Amino acid sequence: MNNSAKEELSGLVNSTEVMKQIFTELEQEPERLFCTICGDNEKSGRPVPDHRISLFGYFAEAGLRALVAAGLLTMITGGISSIYEYQPTEAGLALYRKLLAEGACKL
Repeated sequence: MNNSAKEELSGLVNSTEVMKQIFTELEQEPERLFCTICGDNEKSGRPVPDHRISLFGYFAEAGLRALVAAGLLTMITGGISSIYEYQPTEAGLALYRKLLAEGACKL
């Protein structure tokens, strides 16, 4: 069966190093953010203010929104010195502990 022109374009573009890097970052950035926020929360016992979160890379903000949408973090509006604060949910903390046990969260 012949591929459509759209499938051909996708195949060519997705096989480039640029797109491979984007796919890698899409996978790794939420993990980095999640581990950082959970680790900071465990140390302080408080929600993590947005100004303490390193949002670099193409997908950092999207990764943060995805973690909230997945129910792993709660976004709290209006901290003392921040617009938003983030706190792990119970499900998020349970997953964080699993990641720690597997050696996935290297802070």
